[in-house]
Amino acid sequence: QTITPNGDGVNDVVRIDDVRDIAALRPHVLQIFDLSGRVVRRLPATPAASGIFELMWNGHDDGGGLVAPGVYLYRIEIEVDLGSNVVTGLLSVAY
Repeated sequence: QTITPNGDGVNDVVRIDDVRDIAALRPHVLQIFDLSGRVVRRLPATPAASGIFELMWNGHDDGGGLVAPGVYLYRIEIEVDLGSNVVTGLLSVAY
């Protein structure tokens, strides 16, 4: 997925909906990492279930600034009965 957060209304946010097979509402946390492993954005935990799970990221870091162009990793951690489930993926930012 590629995001181009330049304010033109096209691809300004990315929708992450990679979670499946969760039967009940569960808290989850989305983190965005740069390739050095540094967390650039952490979105707060909110409940979600499979089929309605969708998080959006607008290319901004935790300080409110735009991130540099490049490849980023995302990590979604969902609390389940026996611990946690983790989903990971790649995102690209271009200007």
